[in-house]
Amino acid sequence: GATVNITTAKPLQYQGFKSAFSIKGVKDDSNVVGDDFTPEFSGMVSHKFFDGKFGALVSYSVAERDSRTVSATSDGWLRQGPNCEQGYTTEQCPDMGAPIDDSAINTQNNPDKHFWRSQNYNMDFSDHSRTRTNGSVVLQFQPSKDLTFTADYLMTRFEDQIERHQVAHWLGNWVGGTTDENGTVVKTVSGAGGTDFIGFYDDIETENDSLGVNVDWQINDSLKATFDYHHSTAHSQPGGVLSDKAVLLTNADFTCNGVAACYFGGYDLDYGTGTQLPVLGAPVPIVDSSGFYPGAELDQHGRSHANADPYYPNLLVGNLAIGRGNEVKNTIDQWQLDLAYYPNSNVLTSVDFGIGMQEYEVDTTWRFHNTNIAGIDLRQVDIEKIDTAGLLADFSGSDTLFPYYMDFNVDELYNLASDTLGGLPFNPFTYNNIKEDIAHVYVQGTFELEVANMPLNIVAGLRSYVLLTVAKITRLRSLKAIMTHYYLI
Repeated sequence: GATVNITTAKPLQYQGFKSAFSIKGVKDDSNVVGDDFTPEFSGMVSHKFFDGKFGALVSYSVAERDSRTVSATSDGWLRQGPNCEQGYTTEQCPDMGAPIDDSAINTQNNPDKHFWRSQNYNMDFSDHSRTRTNGSVVLQFQPSKDLTFTADYLMTRFEDQIERHQVAHWLGNWVGGTTDENGTVVKTVSGAGGTDFIGFYDDIETENDSLGVNVDWQINDSLKATFDYHHSTAHSQPGGVLSDKAVLLTNADFTCNGVAACYFGGYDLDYGTGTQLPVLGAPVPIVDSSGFYPGAELDQHGRSHANADPYYPNLLVGNLAIGRGNEVKNTIDQWQLDLAYYPNSNVLTSVDFGIGMQEYEVDTTWRFHNTNIAGIDLRQVDIEKIDTAGLLADFSGSDTLFPYYMDFNVDELYNLASDTLGGLPFNPFTYNNIKEDIAHVYVQGTFELEVANMPLNIVAGLRSYVLLTVAKITRLRSLKAIMTHYYLI
C-alpha cells in the first residue's frame, strides 16, 4: 500500500495579494449542431488581512464543449448451444426455426458447436453539449504561530446534454446464417427484423460538494495536536432528473399477421469479408403490399407500400418510449484527532496516536418505464432524412453503412407521446439506502538506531478498526403501496 499526500493552495502560504486568470477558446472539429469554438475560463484570487493573521483564497473555473461522435456497433451477441436456446435449426437442433449452417465449426476447439450471432447492427450519431464547473473557497486564521484554523469548501458540477440518433436493424429470429470455424455467425442472410430509427435525449448531471475544517496546534515543544472534520456529498442525477429519454420509431408493422412480411426491408450482414466494418447489403424491398399495414393508414398517408423506400420518413410509426434514471447520492462524514509526542530520547523520536470516526451513506433511486407508443400521430413532428455519406470513411467497409438516419426533436416527440397517452407509466420506483459507521484508533512509534555503524529507522504501531453498524433499507414504491425491507448487518 501507499499514502498519497495531496496539498492544495492556501492563502497564508502566499505573500500578500496574488491573482491569476486564464481565458481561452477551444475549437472542436467534430461539432455539427453546437458551437465550433467554446470558451474556457479559470481564475484565482488570494489575499491576507489583519497583519497576515487572516487569509482568503477563491478559485473558479468553467469549460464548455460542443462535439459529435459517430459510431457503428453491434450491441450484443446471442448464443445457441445443444439446448437450442435461440430456436435455430442446426444439426443438433433439427426442425426448429431458420437454419444456421454450422458445418465449418472446428469441433476440437468448440466440441458442443455453440454459435454466436449478432442481435443487431446500428449507427449512432451523438451530439454533446458539455459544461464543467469547479470552485473553491479557503479561509485561514492564525492567531499565533503555533495555532492555525483552516476551513475550505470545494464544489464541482458536470452536465452533458446529449442528443443521439440511431438507425438500427434488428436481425429477426427467422434469419439464416453461416458460421466460421469458431462458431461466430459471420454472415446473416436476409435479416428481416425491424429497422428502428431511435432518438435519445441524455441529460447527465453530477454535483460534488466538500467542506473541511482543520485545526493545527503546536501545544509545546513536545506535543502537537491536529483535528480534522470533513463532510462531502457526490450526487448524480440530482432531483430525479432522467438520465435517458428514448423514442423508437420503426418501419415494422406489429399489427400484421405475417412474419418477414411485417418488416420493411431485410438485410444481409457479412462479417467475413476482411473489412474493418461488416458489409451491410442493400435492403430487400417489399414487393407485395397486401396485408402490410392496415388500410386506414395507407389512406391517411396517401401512399402505396409496394417497392417503397425503407428510409421514407412518412412510412414510420411509433414503437416505444423509454425513460431511465438512476439517482445516486453518496454522503461521507469524517472526523479525526491526531496527537504527536516528541520525547527527549535518542532512540524513540516520536509517538503518534489518534482516534477517528467515519459515517458513510449511499442512497439510490431507480426510475424506469418502457411504453408502447404505436398510437401517436407522427405528423405533428418534423422528421428529416439525413444522408450519412462519407461518415466513418477511415474504416474499410464504411461505404456499405446505412445511407440515412432520421433526425427529429427527441424531447418534443417524447412529450407528445406523454400528452397523447395521458402520461407515461413508470414502474414502481426502487429506493436503496446503505449506512456504515466505522471507528478507528491507532498508536505508532518511530525509532532511530544505529547497527554496525549503519542507520536503522523503524516505524512500528497498531491500528484497530471497529465496524459499528451496517444498515440497508430497500423500498419499492408504487401508487398503491410502499414496501420497505430493513437489513441490519
